[in-house]
Amino acid sequence: MKVVVAGYAKTGTKSMQAALIELDYKVYDSVDHFWYHGNQWNKIFTAGGCIEDFKAMYEDVDAVTDFPACIFWEEISSVFPDCKIILTVRDEESWCKSWHGQIREAKSNLIFQLMQVLSPTGWKLFRSSQLTFALSPGICIRHPFDYSIRSKMVDIRVFKTHQTYCLQNAPKDRLLVYRISEGWEPLCKFLGKEIPEKEFPHENKGATLIAKLMKTHPATIRIQREMVEQNTIMKVIVAGFSKTGTKTLAAALKELDYKVYDYIDHFWYHGNEWKKILTTGGSTEDFKRMYEDVDAVTDTPSNLFWEEIHKAFPESKIILMTRDEDSWYKSALVQNEKVRTHIGFTLSCCTRIGWKLFCFMQMNVMAGLGVYEPYPFTFGFHLNELILRKAYRQHTQYCLQNAPKNKLLVYNVKTGWEPLCEFLGNDIPDKPFPHENKKGEIMDNPDLTHPFTIRLQREFFIMSCILLGLSAFGFYKIAAFKNG
Repeated sequence: MKVVVAGYAKTGTKSMQAALIELDYKVYDSVDHFWYHGNQWNKIFTAGGCIEDFKAMYEDVDAVTDFPACIFWEEISSVFPDCKIILTVRDEESWCKSWHGQIREAKSNLIFQLMQVLSPTGWKLFRSSQLTFALSPGICIRHPFDYSIRSKMVDIRVFKTHQTYCLQNAPKDRLLVYRISEGWEPLCKFLGKEIPEKEFPHENKGATLIAKLMKTHPATIRIQREMVEQNTIMKVIVAGFSKTGTKTLAAALKELDYKVYDYIDHFWYHGNEWKKILTTGGSTEDFKRMYEDVDAVTDTPSNLFWEEIHKAFPESKIILMTRDEDSWYKSALVQNEKVRTHIGFTLSCCTRIGWKLFCFMQMNVMAGLGVYEPYPFTFGFHLNELILRKAYRQHTQYCLQNAPKNKLLVYNVKTGWEPLCEFLGNDIPDKPFPHENKKGEIMDNPDLTHPFTIRLQREFFIMSCILLGLSAFGFYKIAAFKNG
């Protein structure tokens, strides 16, 4: 965590978010806090929390802005003692006028209000907002149609109290008091960044935030889809082993407009939860909490726990991917060899996030095959044909025997769209059926847009610069020593 923006909403937090993204930070703003950590925040609001909660939530995020993170800037910055704090400020009269304008927009937007009533995810968003505003700025919202404007005097008092407390208690060597009108220069100087060529962004002018979010954010897109479908349950569990076409099926489900979590998504969004499940155990409620906002799950480790996930979402459908055992075994060997010999994978494990991914892979191999892989460069050395074939057969047979027959599709990707769409009740797309990760090509052509890959590249670049600097310094000292 590098930056905590402690300023209240309507002090330029949306502009700050856009600016930090432009500076290549991974930023969680108000709706992101709900979308990715809504359950954790609700727990903090209702039952309390601890410092470790904030660490678990934001250890893979670069910056946080807006409610509710700005209320807990002190706790978050204490977890990440090296992070910098930005207090966005604004004239109190101007702020109050803008704050009341934002409330008026929420109150006058009938679709936004209905979204919170007719969609389960929308209702969760309302409850999250209700709890946040009750804490600070101390507004009681009784129902989604109750966005009332209260006394200007009270709002300004709460606003001034928050700003004064931050000014008095934030470490001065880590604090920037900042107005959005100042632009790039003081911000980049404080963060040690070069000034971008682009103009400084100015977002949410005239309280247009809600209309924009309704078009772009995955949370509001899901809410609107729920209003149409009236169906928010987990829809599909792909129980097939890796290398049975899971990447292809993930691409097909995305084409059918499902929100899919594949292998790297399980790690990126729920790595800590999976670590707990794979080491100390878990419960049905864990799976429900992790995947209640997801339409489909594929690949490991979710395929190993298809039965437990189905208990959490009993109306979901199960797809068991099948493949000729000999063909599957050869493909598994090719994939393992790709991982073991790929220099990029080995080097990536020198980064913090890359090592966490390798440890995640270790746990998955242990859970699925009962094999321990100690090092990245030995990955696949300890596998043998007997173990792989036996694990594949056992997994497939167990699923065939125990999955509810009325909810199970035994599927081979070679059969294409027709049986899949018939089973799911979807129209057949005009596009050809996708075919992904042939011969382990995903190792050579990773998704460069995925937040994990972006993070990995950034950490690798930083690590390379540090090593280069240390090497140059070492050569300089050796040369200086020789020259006496």
